Amino acid sequence: MRDLIPLAHVQKISYQHLNDLPEKLELIAGDFVLSESEKKALLLVVLTNVGLASLLKILPQESVEELRKLCCEKEEKKKRTAKPRRLTVLGEHSKTRITRELEKQTEEILRKIQERKEP
Repeated sequence: MRDLIPLAHVQKISYQHLNDLPEKLELIAGDFVLSESEKKALLLVVLTNVGLASLLKILPQESVEELRKLCCEKEEKKKRTAKPRRLTVLGEHSKTRITRELEKQTEEILRKIQERKEP
């Protein structure tokens, strides 16, 4: 499952990814009977195949706000605990294709979140 990185757009999954999933879903007292690794695998497969942009479209506004808060909190915590490092500025030619794609998709997701926020 380490190779699965949910992005804004839909991505294909393979049968190999399905092998990492539980064979059946069970509930006990309203909780899935899954290990943490099974929960993670299930979420990664679904989010990768559906795409994060689609996730944002179907989530209720309250959930989108919760995600925004969590992202902000994570960034703030990262800033507080980050050790000072020497800044290296990469030119556009130094970035990998994946880095450029992730930056583009991040901007698209943030734009969509902002659109949902505005009335």
